[in-house]
Amino acid sequence: MKFGKKSILQEEKKGDRDGTIQLYKILYFNKDKSQRAISKEMGIHRATVKRAIKNPEQKYRMNVDRDKPVNGDFKKRIKHLLEYNSKQPKNQKLTKRRIYELICEEGYKGSYSSFTYQRKKYWNSVNVSSSKKRQIFCS
Repeated sequence: MKFGKKSILQEEKKGDRDGTIQLYKILYFNKDKSQRAISKEMGIHRATVKRAIKNPEQKYRMNVDRDKPVNGDFKKRIKHLLEYNSKQPKNQKLTKRRIYELICEEGYKGSYSSFTYQRKKYWNSVNVSSSKKRQIFCS
């Protein structure tokens, strides 16, 4: 089966993730294959097979935003600085790094990545609301 023709497992590996996880479970529970045999034939790590068999629901996405206590007091300040910065001429605009340094001087203890997350969240909300206002009508 390994020589000449592709095995069913290798073809399934290219498919969607949920189907592949189901395949691991079928091979393990119905076909009585060992985790090692499945991992060898699929070309994946044995721990991946073990995790797929062990976990009944394969949900890795976070649906709810966690509390960010570090950003709490500075959300308004970040928003104010971003609004102010957007109104400045191009040669007077502050970079993300400089805005981050300014709020750090004011006592911000968060990381640069949490700051950029807040900035991105703010810009997405501004761009969505401004794109609703700019509707183009073709006649």
